[in-house]
Amino acid sequence: MKRLLPLLLLFALLLPLATHAQGNSTDIDRMEVSLWPDFDDPSLLVLMTVSMPANASLPADITIPLPDGYDQDRLVVARITEDGNMIDDLQAVKTADSVTFSMPENRFRIEYYVPYTANGDDRQIEFSWLSPDLNVASLQVAVQEPAMATEITTNPEPIGELGGGTGLTE
Repeated sequence: MKRLLPLLLLFALLLPLATHAQGNSTDIDRMEVSLWPDFDDPSLLVLMTVSMPANASLPADITIPLPDGYDQDRLVVARITEDGNMIDDLQAVKTADSVTFSMPENRFRIEYYVPYTANGDDRQIEFSWLSPDLNVASLQVAVQEPAMATEITTNPEPIGELGGGTGLTE
């Protein structure tokens, strides 16, 4: 059985994330970022759920910057309806460093994969984000420890563990 000794997860989430809503404020009410290393292949799955202000003018044209090396073929952009359903029917324009789409709902999710550095069983993952264009009122970052990991280190250190035995720390 393959062991991950230790999984070193370094991430710096430097906000605000560059999101631009045409003709509208660049404020975000809530952003939840989940980092899942080795979820279903040897890479980092990033899940980003964003809630725009209730008074946002919709539809809004949004551009989200993405990190170098993200897997364009597995990028998913979905709107989240008022009843919580995720629907990936948005027409997204992908570039090497961003995705642009028109958002008809106040909530959306972006999912993508990025590579990491591996040295034997050790993994080093650095997740960073820079942008001067967005104000995020509430941010939660969660990291899921891979099932095969024997140790995980994060910087900054987590403040707690999310409930339900999910293996997620925040």
